[in-house]
Amino acid sequence: MKKIIFLLSLSILLISCAMTDAERAERQAKKLLKEEEKKQKIIKKDKSKCKSYGFEENTEAFSSCMMKLDISREEEKALKKILRCERIKQANNDPNKQSTGFWGGVFEGLAEADCK
Repeated sequence: MKKIIFLLSLSILLISCAMTDAERAERQAKKLLKEEEKKQKIIKKDKSKCKSYGFEENTEAFSSCMMKLDISREEEKALKKILRCERIKQANNDPNKQSTGFWGGVFEGLAEADCK
C-alpha cells in the first residue's frame, strides 16, 4: 500500500513539473524579448554617450563611436571570462584544496568546461 501511494505521489509530482511545448515556447519568447529589450537599452545608452561626446547621429563619426563602444564592451566581456576561467583553473588545480565531494567535483568540472 505504501508503495502504491509513493508511486502515485511521484507520478503526480512528475506530471505537474512537466512543461508543455506551448509553455516552453512562451518561456523562450519571453527570454528573447528580454534579451532584445536589454540590447535596445544598451544601444540607447551608447547613443547618449556618443551624443555627449559631440557626435551627431547618422554621421560616420557617430557610427565609429558606436562601433568603438561595442568593441570595448565585447573586449571587456572576453577579459572577464578569461579571468574567471583562470580563477577556476587555479582553484581546481590547488593541491591544498579540501575535497568537495562528488557534486562539488561535477560543478567544478562544468565550470571549467565552460572555459574551453
